[in-house]
Amino acid sequence: MSRNQWIAVVLLLAVALFIAQLALRNHKPPFMPNNSVHDWQGAQNCLTCHGPGLVHERSKNHPIGLDCMRCHAKAG
Repeated sequence: MSRNQWIAVVLLLAVALFIAQLALRNHKPPFMPNNSVHDWQGAQNCLTCHGPGLVHERSKNHPIGLDCMRCHAKAG
C-alpha cells in the first residue's frame, strides 16, 4: 500500500470511531422506578427529591426543564 492509501485508511477508521462514539453516547433516559415513592400522577413532585442540592439531585449534564414525564416513562 502506498502512503496515501494508509493515510486514507487511518482517516476512515478515525471517522468510523468518532461516529461509533456518538452513537454509543446517545442513550435513552432511565425509566422511573415502579415503587410507591414514584406512584403519583404528573411530574409536579419530581424536584422535591431531584432538585438542586438534594440527595437525588439531577446530574450536572441533565437538560434544563421541568417536563420530567416527557423523557422518563414509568417502568413496566
